Amino acid sequence: MSETPLSAAKLDSDFDLASAQHWLRNLHLLKSKIATILEGDCQLPGLEKPLTFSQVKLLKIVQRGCALDGCWSLQRLAQHMQISLPALSKTLTRLVPLELVEVCADPSDGRKRRAILTPAGAEAIAQCDVWRQQRLAELVAMGTPGEIQAWTASLEAMVARLDAFWTQPGNTD
Repeated sequence: MSETPLSAAKLDSDFDLASAQHWLRNLHLLKSKIATILEGDCQLPGLEKPLTFSQVKLLKIVQRGCALDGCWSLQRLAQHMQISLPALSKTLTRLVPLELVEVCADPSDGRKRRAILTPAGAEAIAQCDVWRQQRLAELVAMGTPGEIQAWTASLEAMVARLDAFWTQPGNTD
């Protein structure tokens, strides 16, 4: 069996490769569970169905695009989100009737279409941000202040070690 860089790494006697793999599995599960909590659907008053994480993400990108350099074309939005134009159109098909976003002709090129965030769309973003902050508060409330402090210190130390690892010669991402 050939040695991998991880198996060749110097590990403390009480922290072997199996422990490292177990730790990584748990870290992946933690990330997945937190994402499930924070990236869940956002139910807003007056909407029959909740907004999905992807729909809110699109609203935020439309908002940011309009604020940066004018409202973006549908093509540019799809590229930014790394999705196909049909997938973007499908998402917009749900948002337009809710009057959260408008799709109109691009004034610089009438053949292109662009998305514009409506005031209701901006309000939906704000409400979903509040909802996610509440979810985060619920998540944090699962631990005692001492546990939260210990988790934070542990994660910060791991990030620092990973940063140091990636800056060593021969290590690339």
